[in-house]
Amino acid sequence: MRAYTARSEKLLRLVNDNRVQLFPRGVAELEAEASVVRSLYPQMLLDPHLLIVYPFAGFFYVAPENTELAAAIQTGFERVIADGSYQRLVEEAIMTPWLRRQLKLRSRRILVLQNPEVAEVLADVNPAHWIVPWNDLLSGRITSGNDLCSSSGLKRICVK
Repeated sequence: MRAYTARSEKLLRLVNDNRVQLFPRGVAELEAEASVVRSLYPQMLLDPHLLIVYPFAGFFYVAPENTELAAAIQTGFERVIADGSYQRLVEEAIMTPWLRRQLKLRSRRILVLQNPEVAEVLADVNPAHWIVPWNDLLSGRITSGNDLCSSSGLKRICVK
């Protein structure tokens, strides 16, 4: 299998022209690209049945000697998780009402892709820091959107 990179408009065209069968997108990309899809490829649609997930994380990096900054970032992050403002940010900035309506997360089958390149690093991440319950996804305890919507942090982002 070959992999290519290009601007999303070009890759969407490949799907539209049946040159490729799939153009996976991250949930954070869907809303921003929706107007392009509507205007250029109105017959194209988001697959309503499948959600492909794989472990991925963003990290804060600081200079090794800047322990004060590292501690401040960690303390701040722990506080926003504890007070619920991190969850609210995810719900407002990423899982917008538009995205919740489009995803219809409850009705999707989940396909979990392993990410061996980062497995060792991600194993040390505190499970409370994940937006989604990766341990349950990777172990196979969550296999459907309905299962995913039952997890405590995701209940509010799932359309009933």
